[in-house]
Amino acid sequence: MYSDTMHIRVVTPGGEAGYDVPVIKVQQYSLEEIFRRKLLFFLPFYIFSHEKQLPEYESDETKLKQLTDEYRHMSCRSASILSSWNTFLKIPCSCHFEKHLYTVFHLP
Repeated sequence: MYSDTMHIRVVTPGGEAGYDVPVIKVQQYSLEEIFRRKLLFFLPFYIFSHEKQLPEYESDETKLKQLTDEYRHMSCRSASILSSWNTFLKIPCSCHFEKHLYTVFHLP
C-alpha cells in the first residue's frame, strides 16, 4: 500500500542532497511491542486505531468494557515506565494520561 522508504531532499545554501529513509509504520506495532520496546510516543497512534470502531463501542457494552480495560492497562504500564524514567532522570512528571482517556471517552 505505502512505500517502505521515502526520499528526503535536503536543500542548504551549499547545495542539496537526497536520502532514502525508512518509513515507520506505527499500525504494524502491537500494543505489547510498543511497551516492550518502550515506544510510548506511538501510543496516541495506537489509540487512534480504535476511532473507526467507536460506534461499535457505544452500542456494545462488552466491547466498551474491553476498550476500557485496555486503556487502563495502557495507563498503568505507561505510568510505570514514565515513573522509572523520571526516577532515573530526576525529572518531575505529572502524568494525566488516564484522566485524559476518561474525559475523551466519557468512561465511568
